[in-house]
Amino acid sequence: MLLALNSYIGYTEDKIKKDIAEAYKVDIESLARYQILIADNEQWDYKESSWFLLRDINTGKLYENHASHCSCYGYEGQWEPEETSVEYLLSNNSDVSSEYRQEILDWINGTI
Repeated sequence: MLLALNSYIGYTEDKIKKDIAEAYKVDIESLARYQILIADNEQWDYKESSWFLLRDINTGKLYENHASHCSCYGYEGQWEPEETSVEYLLSNNSDVSSEYRQEILDWINGTI
């Protein structure tokens, strides 16, 4: 089940992967190992930030990727998923900072 937020509302997982490949300048085949669980991309003024929660389809491990940029640059070079856990994501230390934070935490708590 995919939770797509902000500019990703209405996107399929495949469309999000194509967007990631283009925006982050990564090979789309490198994304095949991940199931996208949550995709969030916020835009305001001339800034943009994204946050993804991923599951490795082979190991079941969770990963997150977060990045930001201004209008001068893009997301290039910021695709570096880091291993995470449900416990960390639900803690006050996590990088889940979207306007949808509570919805994201509820989704994680009820889905994973």
